[in-house]
Amino acid sequence: RILIVDDEENVRCALKRWFERSDFDVDLAEDGLCAVEMVQTNDYDVITMDLEMPRMNGVEAVGQIKALRPGIPIVIL
Repeated sequence: RILIVDDEENVRCALKRWFERSDFDVDLAEDGLCAVEMVQTNDYDVITMDLEMPRMNGVEAVGQIKALRPGIPIVIL
């Protein structure tokens, strides 16, 4: 299961289509704050993270996510 975090809808949708073609379950978050909330209630195998986003940027989100789930891999895009 993958969480894609990006404030640009076209990027989120393109990545979602690409991963779903390989039979991955994909969730989407539009900013870091949404991503942190989603990680609190869902288990992910990997997260893709944009760095520049409104409300909470990728650096802040990675810090909070790692505090919640230290072992989750996060790929910065």
